[in-house]
Amino acid sequence: MYTIKSFFRLAALSAGLFLSAAGCSEDNPSSPEDGTIEVSLSTRGGVETADYRQWVFGSDNKCVFNQSFGAGSGSVRLKDGTYRFATLSGMEGFSLPAAGTTDGIDPSALIPLKANGSKCSAARVSFLKEVKIPEATVYEATLKPATCLLNLELKDVPDGTTLALTNMYNGVSLTGSSDGSAAVCLSYPLGNGENICLPTNKNAMLKYTSASGKSAPASGTLDLGVTLEAGYTYSFVLQWNEGLQLSSSSIKGWDDEGNKEGDAIIH
Repeated sequence: MYTIKSFFRLAALSAGLFLSAAGCSEDNPSSPEDGTIEVSLSTRGGVETADYRQWVFGSDNKCVFNQSFGAGSGSVRLKDGTYRFATLSGMEGFSLPAAGTTDGIDPSALIPLKANGSKCSAARVSFLKEVKIPEATVYEATLKPATCLLNLELKDVPDGTTLALTNMYNGVSLTGSSDGSAAVCLSYPLGNGENICLPTNKNAMLKYTSASGKSAPASGTLDLGVTLEAGYTYSFVLQWNEGLQLSSSSIKGWDDEGNKEGDAIIH
């Protein structure tokens, strides 16, 4: 599976070293509190214009840090302890808590789409990873695709026919997996051509409704015969014959050279 690597370097500096590097005095009110270290976050490689979201969770699963920054650097103050870090990018289509807030952020919950009927953006995520402070000096965030590309080619389909996925997961998981009990989007609209979407719960189920056209009005559900997974391009040729039928299909994984099809390309 195609992965992108950006590096958020954790400089586990003592307060004195940090202040010395910043040219501050020990009585500077912006100095780290006693018992904390300044952790610097910086990007190396990846998408230069990306907007990253960094989350840090304590051992009690409570969020202690939620900030957004672009290519460059940021920082967070942490006490000694064990934390779990997660990094997100390309999340424009999803409902993220406002940067700077920490209440209600659950590491086990799906990050949902903004609203029912919203379209996915080509999201990437570095799944939760344990980091021990001050032992750890580097945290490597491996950003992997959280979405897939669904390419539909429609043949002889009546005008006005609508298509929708009925069992697409309704959000992105920080754990890297979604079980069968996770919320699904019961009607994710699709169009002819390229569609960015999320993985599905079991085989992708495509609902179609034709209000008018060459044949009598018809509706139904078509089993596409494959579970959609992040990091793949799925191409289907759909033929209309008194209803929608699957004519042919192909699956392509995103290799190290990137996904060469559609808007879901990650560089």
